[in-house]
Amino acid sequence: MDGTNTARVTSAVSTYTCGSETGCGSPTTRPGVWGSGGDQSLWSFPDDYIAFNTIAFDFSDMRDAAIADGLHLPNQYQGYHLIFNSSGTVTVRRVTSVGSYQGYDSESPTCANRPQRILSENTIGTYNVSDTPIIFAENHLWVEGTVKGRITVVAARFPVESNYMNIWIPNNILYTTDDGSDALGLVAQHDIYFTRNIPENFRVDAALLAQSGKIIRHGYFSGCGSAGSSNVKDSLTLNGTVISFEKSYWNFTQNNNLVSGFTTRTINYDGNLLFAPPPFFPTSGEYEFLNWKEL
Repeated sequence: MDGTNTARVTSAVSTYTCGSETGCGSPTTRPGVWGSGGDQSLWSFPDDYIAFNTIAFDFSDMRDAAIADGLHLPNQYQGYHLIFNSSGTVTVRRVTSVGSYQGYDSESPTCANRPQRILSENTIGTYNVSDTPIIFAENHLWVEGTVKGRITVVAARFPVESNYMNIWIPNNILYTTDDGSDALGLVAQHDIYFTRNIPENFRVDAALLAQSGKIIRHGYFSGCGSAGSSNVKDSLTLNGTVISFEKSYWNFTQNNNLVSGFTTRTINYDGNLLFAPPPFFPTSGEYEFLNWKEL
């Protein structure tokens, strides 16, 4: 944790193996949470384990809710592109073809084509967020825009044991207000990715959850065929919460030099999520959000 955190940073493990994506030149054993960032008094490890497998069972309920009261998107073509509009609507586009950039993933670990560029798409329709508290897509998703209202977006395909749907974030995701009336939950069956060509000052207002994977930006550097100005961005600001089954990361260093990622990183917990999470968003603890509908 080398950025600034304003709420708890927890891990269920006491140690893990660190690589270049989290500041180690070679694989090194590190504490569950470590780094030069702060507030370090808010770091906690090993902490309570979150039963991510139980979230997989919630996918059926989420899909049923989308069919009954929201929007259900079947498995078609390459996935769907959701663009939130400050007027309180969301435009849904069907992605018909995509292109790739070479990017590094520490779990492989290898450079590979990452299919993140939308090359062609067609619009399905525009929907009121107030009428669509949940969108469930049985395919990959691209999500961006300005959110007005409260909604949860899910990318998952059945059977959940053999599918791995991801969410790509190609641009800023912002709320129209920070008083709690706007809330976005992004739930990916596998990974949530920040694309290569995001803005220099990249901001995401949302509760992010990667059920079986991680929340990352791939490594884009010369050794991966991605030399250029798109590698290092000025800043990353996350307002919400970051929940992932695997280790999440977005910065890569070589010889103590940042070669891909963000110069500054700030992670702010959205306190409104404690008592008013997005509709149908998985929760744990004293309060459990079971259902939601605007009348």
